[in-house]
Amino acid sequence: MKSLAKKIVATALTVASIATMTTCVATANAANMEYHIDTTRKASLTLHKYEMSDTSLATHKATGTTDDAQYVPADAKPLANVQFTAYKVAELDKYFKPDGIELPAASAVKTSEATATFSAVTGEDGVATFTDLPLGIYYVEETDGPAQVTKKISPFVISLPMTSVDGSKWLYDVHCYPKNQTAYGGVTLQKVDSVTKKPLKGATFTLYSSEDGKTYTEYMTGLKTGDNGTAVVNSLPSQTYYKFVETAASDPSYILDSTVGYEFYIDATGDMIVNDKVVDNKTVVVENDTVDIEKYVLDGKKGAEGIDNTVNYGDTVYWKIKTSIPTKTAEKLKTYTIVDTMSKGLKYQSAELWIDDTKQLKEKTDYTVSQKGLEVTFTIKPASIKGGKEVEVYFNTELTTDAPLAQDVPNTSKLIYTNDIGTDSTFTKNSQTPTVHTGGYSFVKTDGSKPLAGAEFAIYKTEVDAKNGTNAILTATSNSKGVVEFKGLQYGAFSVDEDGKNKNGVENGSTKYWIAETKAPNGYVLLSAPFEVTVNATSHISSNTPSVKNNTIPELPVTGAAGTVTLFVIAAALVGTGVLILSVRRKKRDR
Repeated sequence: MKSLAKKIVATALTVASIATMTTCVATANAANMEYHIDTTRKASLTLHKYEMSDTSLATHKATGTTDDAQYVPADAKPLANVQFTAYKVAELDKYFKPDGIELPAASAVKTSEATATFSAVTGEDGVATFTDLPLGIYYVEETDGPAQVTKKISPFVISLPMTSVDGSKWLYDVHCYPKNQTAYGGVTLQKVDSVTKKPLKGATFTLYSSEDGKTYTEYMTGLKTGDNGTAVVNSLPSQTYYKFVETAASDPSYILDSTVGYEFYIDATGDMIVNDKVVDNKTVVVENDTVDIEKYVLDGKKGAEGIDNTVNYGDTVYWKIKTSIPTKTAEKLKTYTIVDTMSKGLKYQSAELWIDDTKQLKEKTDYTVSQKGLEVTFTIKPASIKGGKEVEVYFNTELTTDAPLAQDVPNTSKLIYTNDIGTDSTFTKNSQTPTVHTGGYSFVKTDGSKPLAGAEFAIYKTEVDAKNGTNAILTATSNSKGVVEFKGLQYGAFSVDEDGKNKNGVENGSTKYWIAETKAPNGYVLLSAPFEVTVNATSHISSNTPSVKNNTIPELPVTGAAGTVTLFVIAAALVGTGVLILSVRRKKRDR
């Protein structure tokens, strides 16, 4: 029995011993999961990408864990759109064993010999993750990224899994925190008038970007210039080409040219480059064309420019139209047309068109002329005005008897031009409205009690001409009501400006004339001398002027009457008496 009991105890101890060994083995196997590679697992590699203006400030030694996140510099920002490629270049069995070899240097790796390739791109949070990677040795490189990256990270070799820094375990989910050195540029867009250089508010632009300076894509839209004509754009990625394109002008009178891009380049240091030169003020200046039109009445052919003149009926009135030529877009215009609109009383005679008063344009070659009613249109070929500063139109009209007396007779012009290059859109600018005026003088011819018809008069500029009957301006004859009318007489003077017109224009201008009666009605005495009159705004109204009186011719004795015979007899007797006295005196001398 004792022997049997001993065997039972021995057997129990053996079982217990075996049970204990199994437990230890199990425990040992669990621990080995930390410090022996589990070849049944997959690995992952998570890259946390940041950008910095100076990567030398990042000094913390990486551990491959998320603990490294606390050491990311404060000025580092997540960087999106960075592409990484991981190449599996070797298996693990060559390395982590007693006779294993060192991991290869990155410079010695040939990616062409990789057995597998994986790619990942960082999101807005700067994170790119490779998941379900087979275990092995990987070569990781940054293969693409935003243009502002001035210095990519160096390629590196990593084992998956990798040993923890304390050497106690293998890390299958590795985290890296690479950082790119980046640079940005800022630019100022300035919009100005191409001639006056004044700032233009409210112009709208789109900014395009390009990696190669050839193919552009939209980068920013709706950029609008402010009160000072500028728009500022900051944080432009470096090593990128850009161009501004205007999409809406500051106002429709300015010519929009969306066919032009204003190009520049931001280099690796953030400097702005235009035509291979650094632009120190980092400003893109965009000049916009507009055009102007001015209209004058002239003091004679190609004379002084003014706003009002006075002429007689039948005289030529000389006008001048000046339009500016867009300096940058002239040859791109579809339309450049000048329209002159006359008033009743003006009749078109002729015109000459010049460029800068030095080169005369040729009709039918450089422009065409058409007339419809009181409108005369000059359609000018844009190619004919390229390079000039202004167009001058010397426009001549006749003042006809249809022109009203003592009223302004206006003449205005307009310029119609393309205001959106490449389209049929146009804008119209109107000129000032210079004027011409004329007047008259009327009076009533009477004998003191009734009007006299048939009296003839002439009007002269000077008293000398009136006395000599030379250089008569107009003639007139009194009608059945005795009214004498001289119509279409200039009065006042040529006016350069408003002050001059206030003094010499329609309302307040006046001019002296002399009127001579050249033939009186039958039975009435001619006026003995010319008389002076004043032509002004009301002198053409006969009721506003003094009446002119003619006296009748005194009656003479009737030819052949008794009175006449008596006078003849008395005269004959006197003559006879005189002869007798002379005869008596002669005889006395002879004695």
